[in-house]
Amino acid sequence: MAGDGCDPLCVYEHLPEIEPNENAAQARANGPMRPGFIYDAELETRSVADVWFIHLDVISQIRLQMTDTEDFATCGEHDPILYVHDAQGGDVAFEEDEGPELCADLTATNIWSRQVPAGDYFVHARSERNNEVIPHYMLLLTILSECGNGVKEQYEQCDGTPGCAANCTIIALCGNNDIETGEQCDDGNVLDGDGCTASCLITADHRCLGEPSVCNRVETVCNNSLDDDGDGKTDGSDSDCGITSVVPGCEPGQRQVVLTARDTPRNLADFSLTTSRLLVPPGLGQAQRVALRLNVLHPRPGQLDLFLRAPSGAAVELATDNGLFGMGYVGTALDDECIISITEDAPPFTGCFSPEGSLATLAGEALEGTWQLELGDDEIAEVGSLASWTLMVCTD
Repeated sequence: MAGDGCDPLCVYEHLPEIEPNENAAQARANGPMRPGFIYDAELETRSVADVWFIHLDVISQIRLQMTDTEDFATCGEHDPILYVHDAQGGDVAFEEDEGPELCADLTATNIWSRQVPAGDYFVHARSERNNEVIPHYMLLLTILSECGNGVKEQYEQCDGTPGCAANCTIIALCGNNDIETGEQCDDGNVLDGDGCTASCLITADHRCLGEPSVCNRVETVCNNSLDDDGDGKTDGSDSDCGITSVVPGCEPGQRQVVLTARDTPRNLADFSLTTSRLLVPPGLGQAQRVALRLNVLHPRPGQLDLFLRAPSGAAVELATDNGLFGMGYVGTALDDECIISITEDAPPFTGCFSPEGSLATLAGEALEGTWQLELGDDEIAEVGSLASWTLMVCTD
């Protein structure tokens, strides 16, 4: 939706008969917000939000600002906050303090706002203090970019040029020496077996850097007394085998295989499932015991649900809704053989713990294929990132 040619900003006040919008149906009936117009209103009812309707015709980057003063550069004492819901009532964004002092400014720091899908959304405006009214506030919607207008803007990768997808991202072409959206590497060919697959993904037994990508083997078998990657370091003395220092070793006669995901770091979004994939090449046998170590940075780890999924689809609950505040999971190893349960400790969960589910259920799984770490964030207000994770498997 265009900004109606309003520059400088126009002042567009509520009509008395539509102030305030008490629910989504009323907000929709009163029509969508007009980008570039300042809405001047008051929150009259305690513990109830005003509701505003946004309609987007195309994928857009938006900015929503709310202040309880006469100037978006200042903030008063009412601590205004914004919640955004989609047409089905699901939470998609939350903002409270990114603006001046304690005011709300939903902008590019919130990943959702960078590429908002076309559709209908409802903005709930209220005070952080539920028992307060706001005698006066201003609300402003700004459209910063619109996908499809032929102009590359803001966080768009392209717009209207050859090789540009409908969502204004570059269509990846594996084998052209350039790492594009969805690719982890590109070594100039579409061959498997060299660390960079025919789909331009990195297998976990390699590390790939640069454009075009140069891929080198890493230490994979960490108990064979061999320098697998030729870096002069063997087994546990190689940082690739770091997990072996914090979890019990494998049984005699078993290989201790250590593999690290190559698609990290990954940002986590509110009310979303983030999946990190670890590609295991053939020839490493079947799992007899599985353990892993991860680093997940999040100020409220109690919002997170962590699961490990094998190539067959079998999944194990690692940790769900553990801890209140802290750094997240830092240097956290999960292994059935660890004595302390992850539920008995507190953030940052540094050390070795038994998971909530049993990793023993993955015994007999073929190691070859795609292993997945699934991270669900089931609340709003705080976001985090997956820094890294490593899988250790004892195989025949």
